[in-house]
This record gives sequence, structure tokens and C-alpha cells, in this order.
Amino acid sequence: MDVQDKNIEYLKLLGYIYMRYGKWEKAKIIFEAIKELAPPDIYTSKALAYTYLKTGDFALSAAEAETIINDGGESSYELGLYFKGKALLALGNEAESKTIIERILQRRST
Repeated sequence: MDVQDKNIEYLKLLGYIYMRYGKWEKAKIIFEAIKELAPPDIYTSKALAYTYLKTGDFALSAAEAETIINDGGESSYELGLYFKGKALLALGNEAESKTIIERILQRRST
């Protein structure tokens, strides 16, 4: 791991600490910087989707949730759906949000 990679890991840790203490705006700034500076990774997308939900940036959360759904693999798929459903509900799109929640429930019942 080179110095730049190590610095990104330190930034991620700082972002998670801000999240842990409910400092959502600061966490958002950190994870947006990581997204700009480092190659895309699913953990940053998850952190951004969640911080966007917490800061009321629902359209950005829905967009980041799409990244999780499309690029996160099977283990992240439901979480991406959950974030997208919450964001769409907050944006007033109840019908699509309900459809997404039904998809999650259907996956869990099979």
C-alpha cells in the first residue's frame, strides 16, 4: 500500500468517525473528497448514500444507491435497494418506493 492509498484509508476512517458521532455534513464532505480522489469503491458509495439520506440530499442518495445496486454485487444489492427506496420516498415518489420495498421483501421470502 503506497502513501496515497494509506491517506485515503485514513480519510475513510475519519469519515466513519464523523458518521458515528452524527456529524453528517462533515462525513459527506470527507466521502465526496474520497470519491473525487480515489478509484470508485462500493464502501464509499454506501457511505455517501447514507450520508446523503441523513443530510436531506435525497436525489444524490438515490443516484449513489443506483451505483450500489449496479456495481456492489449480490451482497450489497438489497442495501442499495433500501437506500434508493428511502430516498425516493423522501422525494415523494411513494409508488416507486413501494415497488422497491416489495422487491426486497420478495427476495427475502424466496
